[in-house]
Amino acid sequence: MKNIQTTPLQSVSAFNILILLLFSSFCMIAVFIWEGHIGINLSDEAFLWYGAAAINHGEVPIRDYYAYDPGRYYFTALVMQLVGNNGIIASRIAEALVQELGLFLALFLLIRMMKFHKAIHFVYILFATVTLLLWMIPLYKSFDVTASIILITLLTYLIETNTLRAVFWTGVGVGLVAILGRNHGLYGAVASTSVIVYLSLTEHQYSIIAALKYYLVGVLIGYIPLILMLVFIPGFKHAFFKGIYDLILSKSTNLYLPILWPWQASTLQGFICGIFFIGILLFAIYSLGMTLVKSKNKSIAATVAACAFLSLPYAQYIFSRADVIHLAIGIFPFLIGVYAYFYQVFSKSSIILLFSIITLLILSIFVVLPLHPGAQSYNDKRWEYIEISGAQLKVDPDAVNKINMFKRLINQYAANGQPFLVVPFNFAMYSIFGRSSPMWDFYSLFPRSLNDQADDIARIKKANPRFVVIYDEALDGVEERQFHNTHPFIFKYIRDNFELVHDRSETQDIYIYKGKN
Repeated sequence: MKNIQTTPLQSVSAFNILILLLFSSFCMIAVFIWEGHIGINLSDEAFLWYGAAAINHGEVPIRDYYAYDPGRYYFTALVMQLVGNNGIIASRIAEALVQELGLFLALFLLIRMMKFHKAIHFVYILFATVTLLLWMIPLYKSFDVTASIILITLLTYLIETNTLRAVFWTGVGVGLVAILGRNHGLYGAVASTSVIVYLSLTEHQYSIIAALKYYLVGVLIGYIPLILMLVFIPGFKHAFFKGIYDLILSKSTNLYLPILWPWQASTLQGFICGIFFIGILLFAIYSLGMTLVKSKNKSIAATVAACAFLSLPYAQYIFSRADVIHLAIGIFPFLIGVYAYFYQVFSKSSIILLFSIITLLILSIFVVLPLHPGAQSYNDKRWEYIEISGAQLKVDPDAVNKINMFKRLINQYAANGQPFLVVPFNFAMYSIFGRSSPMWDFYSLFPRSLNDQADDIARIKKANPRFVVIYDEALDGVEERQFHNTHPFIFKYIRDNFELVHDRSETQDIYIYKGKN
């Protein structure tokens, strides 16, 4: 590609890679010491924790319980086995290891551009590190964050090398990433095929047909672990393809939230968050346009070009549910691309470069620091330590109250290890109290068909839970997202076959039932 630098700006020695790896490890250990034992998300975090622990109990993701693609669960389950328990800290250790890989790759992409002959370059990397760490939230989404950074690394390698071998290995990487999440596989496939087509049309080093053959073979090889699951695990193939079919029918990858533009914000955090939404769109359009039409006598860093091709796919992810969490998960093509572009354009002007990175850091602090559990617990002195799965965690008062409520219910109705049912939120209670979900669809946010609900009713009958807790909340204030609307037949079955002991006239939108027998 004549308008993109196709060779590394500076090769990185093995010694520098080792130093970078040690630095990344130090950063992640420091962050884990700060907040690895603070906070708990009783729903989203348990989606990974519960699923990984279930593997160690002989279950299979997607087939036996609702889950993302299985890669993240098997890696976390392996770390749990190495640690020696299925507790939440073991799950967080796995997440931190993946987060460390993401940080290492992100910094590796940036230091390749630098000669470090000026102090500003060290300051630049330090500020970039802090900013990247700030945005790496929440910890249990580290697989998604790192998946996007892996894709940036793959495309950078492809653009710089521009050979059929690079095309093949890019395909392998995209296949592996798809095992972590099919959405990341799709984003990677769209971006990488676009790069391959553009490179073949502009550089003429290989034909598009030959490149696509190498690429597809690579994708299939990278996807082999999941293909083996489809072939050899009974029932997995049906559940896997049914999940894809249901996703297509739903015509949505997430529960939509409208974009909060800066002029609609009522808080400073919301205002700056809106600026980031605009910035991501502008960067995606500008960087891709710059990559495609920049004059031949100027060059674009391969990392900037890689981020340009990935920015629009990940913008779709961010805007499908435009809250701060999804912004944080999908922002890394923007962040890494902006940092690479800043250095390429302003490296000879230390003042402009320093102003740019300080501004980005300050804006990031306002948006995402309040979401870190370490900052939340510092600002709210009511947080307290309680024991969860053998570890002492400092958690917020709401989580303490909910956990204590389940302790009382278990002591009253299920003291001898009997199952219980909790939907659609706070299902971390299964992991906290060592129980299994009676339902396949234990994170029941999306509407389900009558047949799917009938299957789960059959599972509930078989499990015979001793009590049921339904959080019938209107998620995002949308009544159609209440459990009695998304799962009306299950709601009716519980209402008809269990005895109501507590309803929302006493506590808003909570129903508690006990078994009649």
